[in-house]
Amino acid sequence: MTGVQTCALPIFEDPKAVSHEPEERELAVLVARTEDHLAVADVGAAELTARDAVAANPEESVAYLILGRVMLAANRFDDAVQSLSDAVELDDTSAQGFRLLGVALVGAGQLKDAQSAWRRWLELPGRTPHEKSHQAAIERYLEAAKVLEYALRERHE
Repeated sequence: MTGVQTCALPIFEDPKAVSHEPEERELAVLVARTEDHLAVADVGAAELTARDAVAANPEESVAYLILGRVMLAANRFDDAVQSLSDAVELDDTSAQGFRLLGVALVGAGQLKDAQSAWRRWLELPGRTPHEKSHQAAIERYLEAAKVLEYALRERHE
């Protein structure tokens, strides 16, 4: 036999590792996919998709907002604080951003900053009806954070 012979060998790929779909960069689609993953508690897939949203749309607050929601779902509060801080830095009128930032800050043990985030949320004009539906809860959370901060401060003095 002379020359080079080739043979076809089947190559088995992990279908999860290799996507045959074109890379999706549209923010609305990536956010919807992330929410779908969260709805079935697939936090790992949600994180990958949310990170794709941030990478493809680094100037969009919504990308950081969805990543922050994923980090909250994973109880990764410091990561949630970072993502949600980025979201409200890009859009300082994001009611959802400030509301969730307060939650993340409590989880990270930053009670005073959580109170600031929630006070900012309360001051925002033009909150949607959905955001307004959280008013009573946020007021309770704000009061609880104040009491807890005071109790912890008294304990350490």
